[in-house]
Amino acid sequence: MLWGILLTLFALAVGLGGGVFWVGVQRRQQLDDAAKESVRIRRRAEAEVEAVRAEAEASAREQALQTRANLDHVLNEAEDRYSESETEVNELADLMEETKVTLVAHQDAVDELADQARADRDRVKSIRGEAKALTAKRYQSLQEVAELTDEQCRQGLADNLVEQTRAESADTLRNLETEPGPSSIREANRIMGIATERLDNRPTADRQTFNVEIDENTKKVLQSEENTLLSQIEEATGVTISWINEDKAVRVEIGSSIARVSARRCLEKILLKKPSTPEQADKIIVTTLADLKTEVMAKGKQAFRLLGLREAHPEITELLGRLYFRTSYTQNQWEHVIESSYLASLMAAELGLDVPLARRAALLHDIGKALTHEVEGSHALIGGEIARRRGEADEVVGGIEEHHAEKPATSVFTLLVSAADAISGARPGARRELADTYGERINELELVATGFAGVTRVHAVQAGREVRVLVDEKRINDDRAETLANEIAQKISDEMTFPGQIRVTVIREFSAQEFAN
Repeated sequence: MLWGILLTLFALAVGLGGGVFWVGVQRRQQLDDAAKESVRIRRRAEAEVEAVRAEAEASAREQALQTRANLDHVLNEAEDRYSESETEVNELADLMEETKVTLVAHQDAVDELADQARADRDRVKSIRGEAKALTAKRYQSLQEVAELTDEQCRQGLADNLVEQTRAESADTLRNLETEPGPSSIREANRIMGIATERLDNRPTADRQTFNVEIDENTKKVLQSEENTLLSQIEEATGVTISWINEDKAVRVEIGSSIARVSARRCLEKILLKKPSTPEQADKIIVTTLADLKTEVMAKGKQAFRLLGLREAHPEITELLGRLYFRTSYTQNQWEHVIESSYLASLMAAELGLDVPLARRAALLHDIGKALTHEVEGSHALIGGEIARRRGEADEVVGGIEEHHAEKPATSVFTLLVSAADAISGARPGARRELADTYGERINELELVATGFAGVTRVHAVQAGREVRVLVDEKRINDDRAETLANEIAQKISDEMTFPGQIRVTVIREFSAQEFAN
């Protein structure tokens, strides 16, 4: 019994010790597994950290490259804007120089007229002295030959003196009206300066473009032999359409500005709606032309409304609206006449004249430009005839047909229109010339001046505002140099079209050469 208990206790002790041992083994195994798992987790974490770090470095490099590209793009845009600004500044400087040259030329002309007037007055005084001497001699001859009484001689001479005084008075009045003195010139400059400073009207209409991009599929359709869309547009508007840019676009050419605008809009509408038959295309063309005519009339009415003037006859309103689609040296003519109208009214207000009348005359002064290609004659005379036929006031008609001095000025409003027209066209930024046209004009200018005998070299300077002609000193004397300058200037005026004035300077060049041995 005791042995059984002891054996049982021994067995329990052995079992308990074995269990403790086994638990210890299992725990060490778990600790080893945990250590190994910890190592694996740490290595995986390190690998993930390395991957994140590599990804962050790659992202940072990519972001740095993108930032650099953006900075390069911004820098390039800034350089482009700087170049454009520099070009605009140069253009403004050229225009200011041109205006300065024009003003100097006008001042020289005024001084020359003043000198001529003084010379004429001196000559008149001399003639009057001779006339008085002849009168005295005539008085004596009358008494001796005709045996007239002293009273009769005095009466006859008195009648002659009355007529002479009337003639002298008329001459004096004409001189007062036509000869600008220094004070008149200063006052005119003051009034024009006030009008220019007060004018705050620099609208810019959308520049009319006449190129239409064509995609590949549409090009195949338009260039097919059976397609008549382009010829339909040409026939309806009277223009010529040609392919450009390696047949990637078409350009509307050869026609008035309004006709080219009509053709471009018809083409755009047809490309948008894609008519399947010529009849459908004709309907689109008719609708587009009707819409454009409505827009033209709206532009004409808008001009009268902007200036607070009563509307004119529909024919005049239409011509005024058509100026919106016409430019002169890139200056929109609709904006030009409105600007001229404001300038004329400002100067009229300073002079105490009829402001609405001045404004109306300046607004309509270029309506003839809308018909110059259709009616023979200058735009000033054409516009004046239309205004006269449609019942405009005589001052308005005169301002239109006299503003280019093709007819003598009949009222002060003509002078206001001429001044406003010149200021609007000559202000900085108003007009500019395309590069191709500019180059052609410079070459033509030098070619015209080269064609005279005795000319050795010709240089166009100041952007074509002056041409300097060097002549052979042995073949051209001083007197001939003066007449040669006049002949060249006349030929340039007759054969060339240019804005403003061109000064012709003839220089007699003498050169002597020798060699030292």
